[in-house]
Amino acid sequence: MHPVVELIARRKKDRSKPGHRKDGFRLALVAEGGAMRGVISSGMLWALEDADLLHCFDLAVGCSAGAMNLSSFLAGVAGASTREYAEGFSSPKVIRPIRALWGKPIIDLEATLDHSSATLDAGRLLRVLESPIPLHCVATDIDRARRALLSDFQDLGELRSALMASSCLPLFAGKAVEFRGHHYLDGGITEAIPVASARELGATHVLVLQTRPRGLRYPPPKGIFTRLVENRLGRFHPVLPTLYHRRNFLYDEICDHLDIVQAKGHAALPSVYCLRLPEGSPSVAHLERRPEVLRARAQAARDLAERELIRPALEFLGRK
Repeated sequence: MHPVVELIARRKKDRSKPGHRKDGFRLALVAEGGAMRGVISSGMLWALEDADLLHCFDLAVGCSAGAMNLSSFLAGVAGASTREYAEGFSSPKVIRPIRALWGKPIIDLEATLDHSSATLDAGRLLRVLESPIPLHCVATDIDRARRALLSDFQDLGELRSALMASSCLPLFAGKAVEFRGHHYLDGGITEAIPVASARELGATHVLVLQTRPRGLRYPPPKGIFTRLVENRLGRFHPVLPTLYHRRNFLYDEICDHLDIVQAKGHAALPSVYCLRLPEGSPSVAHLERRPEVLRARAQAARDLAERELIRPALEFLGRK
């Protein structure tokens, strides 16, 4: 039994709550981004939600779509949010590639945050502010060209700004976002899978939700659109285009490192367990809008979380 799975199982059994632990550990839930590829981590969170595992965690750290998904999980609507990937989140109101021809962002982040339906309530972000599990949004400080963690939100406006800052990328999702006097862009530029951030926040155990299948390397940046993004980034800070251009190498390096750390179990610090679709699984494009594809990938991710985390945890507790 991997120590992360074991810790989740024990906390589930003991019904321990954040801020009232007796085991001395800090368990972080980490989710990477990837625009519509976020349907994968959202499906995993849906499984965790249905298994009533929310209160097993002490902190949540997310980047871009991962931060958005974690906010839904903390608000108790991960399942509803997952279903909206194939409905409201993929609608022309939210994603419209043709807007790039007019110099406007392809993805409307405001529309994503404001979207509501019969199952996804408009007041969900207020519950994130009230959650005993703090949300940390990874963003890129463009004035200093370095990673930043946005947290300790004082009101709804700050939370919305942090979620948008973690996801904003020129041409894709809008202009830089101001948060407490600094300006930020997509956290994926500096830390796509924020395990290092979780460690800095004191995590002893980390559950990582990844959105690319095992064995799938991050493709190198190319094309006119990439060059346009890099040009826009260079207007903010001369280092940002290089960071953006090298993000595929850094991503693959982190994935390789996580595989090694996961195999160490208790010997690693922090102990890391990754949920990731198996090699050969279909991936999801950044701007995927086909409902059937999004539903299928969400279900595959949900099934994976049940198979690799929830069932082993229940078996550890001697339950069927």
